[in-house]
Amino acid sequence: AFLASCDNLSLLEAGDRVALGRDVPPDSATQRSEKVARFRRDKETSARLAAVEAKLNAASLQSCGEGEDTGEVEFSEEEREAWLLRIQ
Repeated sequence: AFLASCDNLSLLEAGDRVALGRDVPPDSATQRSEKVARFRRDKETSARLAAVEAKLNAASLQSCGEGEDTGEVEFSEEEREAWLLRIQ
């Protein structure tokens, strides 16, 4: 049920869906290639998240004191991207 929910929300990569749907354990070469692909994907995601968070920090420092506080929360595209990257 949990994996189905993750799949419905598009949180699973195509390779992860294939790996989770296997009935027979893969051979060692396949395991290694999947592990390397996951590592690269995680490294890329971490780098993108760090870049987005740096951009958000710079934007928040610039906007300190600007405008008036209406109590409404507005999320920028960078904030949305940061949350999506954290979920992955």
